Amino acid sequence: MGVFFLGVAGVVLISRSEAVIRLANVSFRGMSTVRASVFGAMATVIVWTLIGAMLGLIHYAVAMTIPGKGIGSPTASYTIGIVALSFGFSLIANLHRREYAKPTIAIGMGFAIVFGWLLPWLAY
Repeated sequence: MGVFFLGVAGVVLISRSEAVIRLANVSFRGMSTVRASVFGAMATVIVWTLIGAMLGLIHYAVAMTIPGKGIGSPTASYTIGIVALSFGFSLIANLHRREYAKPTIAIGMGFAIVFGWLLPWLAY
């Protein structure tokens, strides 16, 4: 998910020239922009790994308390919750910034697929 997020975020960043100029002007306390981007990429992957671990624990708790298969997942209640969370965040982001609708929907769909359906199947 971290690599997918970096790809979509890179496309958004490149398509927005004022964002590139704003990032180029930001001072990273003597850090070069290459070093800052490597740090950002590593931090993104670490953050998504922590999110995945947290959702894995939540999946385990839900699977133990509310078992039940459905909608293509071994744990339907967990999958419904993740899809609702993904839809909610995408909706909020789209209402806030309309020009980022396509990337936000792509990230939301990737999140729902990876954490909503793939994680439960890999857990079993």
